[in-house]
Amino acid sequence: MVKLSQFKNDMEALQHDLFTTSADFVAIVPNFCIIDNCTIESLGDTYNRARLEMSQKNIQFLVYDGGGANEISIESIRERYHMVNVINYAIDHDGVIPYFQGIHDNQLGTIHHYESLMRIKDEDGKIYYPGDFLDVARSYGLLYDSISRMMIEKVFDKFKNYPQLSVSINLGIRDIKNSEITEIIYDNLASVKHPENFVFEILENEDIEEYEYLVSFVDKIHSLGGRISIDDFGSGYSNLQHILSIQADFLKLDGSIIRNCHVDQESENLVALMGAWKDLSSRKMEIVAEYVENREIQKKLLMYKIDYSQGYLFSKPSPQIGEVN
Repeated sequence: MVKLSQFKNDMEALQHDLFTTSADFVAIVPNFCIIDNCTIESLGDTYNRARLEMSQKNIQFLVYDGGGANEISIESIRERYHMVNVINYAIDHDGVIPYFQGIHDNQLGTIHHYESLMRIKDEDGKIYYPGDFLDVARSYGLLYDSISRMMIEKVFDKFKNYPQLSVSINLGIRDIKNSEITEIIYDNLASVKHPENFVFEILENEDIEEYEYLVSFVDKIHSLGGRISIDDFGSGYSNLQHILSIQADFLKLDGSIIRNCHVDQESENLVALMGAWKDLSSRKMEIVAEYVENREIQKKLLMYKIDYSQGYLFSKPSPQIGEVN
């Protein structure tokens, strides 16, 4: 009934009025989103993408242009909601399955620790990989929270009785800001005999703007005896300031760099730079290279004294610990 600009102004005024009210000393923080340029058929998917953007950027007011959402095919909508059903089935029927990939110690020639990788299983026993379901789960925040919590608990249960084995667990900023998940991590670390065996990989390529959450989480993990790794370094907007702020124990170089370091000079230069920086730095930080798929790549990593190699050359992900090539 009114122009979009006027409606936006009205909604901003309403949001301000709601924000300035309170009940029983509880502040109301309303989140408003106006979706423009979409159809009834595409509204649900557009809404979920808009909500995900607001959550990732921690913003309370957004005007989201749904242009292009109309082009979403019926088949893609069906696939999306099929995956929602698969995730729900996995949550209800213990279908979140940790896989483990060994990380090779380049000095000792043995597996140093394992990275835990999430899989889910449907009612027919089909295994789904993160690329199949993680984006869908994240767009429905509670689904992601549920499978992440189940994954963390299972990894702790798997490794708490192996004093000689170490494991890493991937975490995003949503996990770190989720008090229920962090309390599970803290409680488990406080109760295991060897907390140093648990490494938490923070995804460096996410839109991380609130460093107070990260710093607080990292400090707590270190105080409990656990360790921290920065994952996917070299992707997106990477910079060394993140490393200096987070105080990580491990740095994992992004696979897009490692895959090409034996054929691309710039990729090789970055590997060389990180190897030299580690030697020059007064901080003890070890470097992990992922996606090590052949001997040529491994030769370059050894040349630049990279500490650990992870990839199919040494180990494929498996639900069983210790299955390596």
